[in-house]
Amino acid sequence: MTDQPDIFTTVHKGIRNALFDLCVRIGKTEMTNQEKWLELQTRARAVLRFVERHGENEDMFLLPLIEARAPEYHKRMRTAHRELDDPTEALRHAIESDPERLYEAACYFTARYLDHMHEEETDHLPVLQIHLSPAELGEFNRSAVARSAPT
Repeated sequence: MTDQPDIFTTVHKGIRNALFDLCVRIGKTEMTNQEKWLELQTRARAVLRFVERHGENEDMFLLPLIEARAPEYHKRMRTAHRELDDPTEALRHAIESDPERLYEAACYFTARYLDHMHEEETDHLPVLQIHLSPAELGEFNRSAVARSAPT
């Protein structure tokens, strides 16, 4: 056990909750109902934006801190984020155009993102905790929360 801040657990719990809720809602909704489809689109856009903001925060505030101290690990983290581009675009496309594919795209995205979060929590966090001080990790958390807070 470390006294270093855990920068992933809380936000990842929120992301898991949002993704699971979205998949359940889509699975229960008759997609021929235009009103329900519009509601799901709005919800799906909000969930996707939440997930994307989390990744942007890591790219903006966390990756620059680790780049000089552990360049190979920085590359690994950046690659892990890029590997989510295709599932993200598939979900975005389904949200905007294809109610019949939305459930499939949301579930696929969720599965991929669950793997990604697990990797961050089990592989990335220990490395970050070795190379970054508690103050630096705490500042990342504060910056990410401030940038993600509703306006």
